[in-house]
Amino acid sequence: MPVREKLENVTESDYHLFTKVFSNNGRVTWSGDYKKQYISALRAINDLTNRELSEIIVQKSAEEIYQTIKSLDVGLKLFKEFQKHYEHYARKAVELYKFKLPAGEKNELRQVESQTYDFSDCDDWCTIGVENNDSEIVIVIGKSSYQSSNIQLLKGNLNGELWDGVREAALNKSKSDFSDLISISAKLRAPKRMIIKLSIDLEKDFINISSDNFEIDQNGRRVSDSTFHNERKRAVMEVIQKLPLQEPSKLKVKQSLEQGNRSLITKKTLERMSKLREENIILIPTIQSFNREDTDRPENSEKVTSKLYNQKIGEILHKARAYYDSNGTLEGFFQEYEEHNTSYATITSDLLEDEHARRTSYHAYIIMIRDAGKFDKGIKQDGHLNGKVIDHVSVDFDYSDKILDIRNSRYSKEIYDVIIKKILDLP
Repeated sequence: MPVREKLENVTESDYHLFTKVFSNNGRVTWSGDYKKQYISALRAINDLTNRELSEIIVQKSAEEIYQTIKSLDVGLKLFKEFQKHYEHYARKAVELYKFKLPAGEKNELRQVESQTYDFSDCDDWCTIGVENNDSEIVIVIGKSSYQSSNIQLLKGNLNGELWDGVREAALNKSKSDFSDLISISAKLRAPKRMIIKLSIDLEKDFINISSDNFEIDQNGRRVSDSTFHNERKRAVMEVIQKLPLQEPSKLKVKQSLEQGNRSLITKKTLERMSKLREENIILIPTIQSFNREDTDRPENSEKVTSKLYNQKIGEILHKARAYYDSNGTLEGFFQEYEEHNTSYATITSDLLEDEHARRTSYHAYIIMIRDAGKFDKGIKQDGHLNGKVIDHVSVDFDYSDKILDIRNSRYSKEIYDVIIKKILDLP
């Protein structure tokens, strides 16, 4: 049956996007939990029981899932909302800069027309969405790119003739007559859309640049960080040049991108963020890098990385949930669970107190209790967690590049926004 005969109020491109998302295990698109969250949201919207629409449907083929949900998600409207969320918040590199504009230029920006979000592919950077609510203008650009994954094939995965052919080619290539073929490593390439989101806050006077944190080329190789960062700067400046801004304002953005001028991500900011312990949010550093200078014998200066490999996010979330449910706050969590107070780690604590050592980067978990959104699933309805969910992200703070790397398996806008707000509010 031709694809178009299957579609009801859905374009072929939207159907193709749906099947791409649900045809894999999250390597190039949504995580398994996010797929289940979509099914859960559909169930809630349509007032269905778990028996009528279970999350285990995500284990079926993309076509089977589509045939089940097509009458529940007319035009794939909810699916596209979830996809937009995924594109905006999955594995992002974030830059923040002070950006105060004259009142006249702010008024000009408020006249920029909004543009409906477009899921079509572009060979080069093109505008795929604009949101303008007078206090903030958000411009999203995208282009076609790739994602790669590696798999290993064993003899039983291929027919004998094909295996023997690959074996012969491998032996000829290696010029080895005494070797045998054990396995075959294969690299797969899949289409993926690169995203850059440019947000200009006209009330708080800052600019937020968020993008995918790496790029894969057509050969399946990761593009070098320097090349990728230069490409991102070029794309952002193309957007800035088209906005109704005066040249001095455009130059400010250019200088910020090239030199880090006016960056809100500073050493002082990151040091203060590492001590984040509040009622609804805590930060737990797990990997920290230091430079320790030996002033007497400079040749013995060291780069040291301390990795707390037993800090498991699943265990931390379980304890944080239980602690909040009992106490209604996360304050005091580290007194109750000293094993997760990573400043007690011997090597780490010594380096933090050493006047000759300076921290250069750290990886951390950020745990947050927040109000549940309408699409959050499994909401507990008693205790202090009544109507709330526990959320988390992994963040890399590097003192040298003025960029935050945020990995967010739930693609949660709420915790992303809170992290940005915390940085803005730091003195």
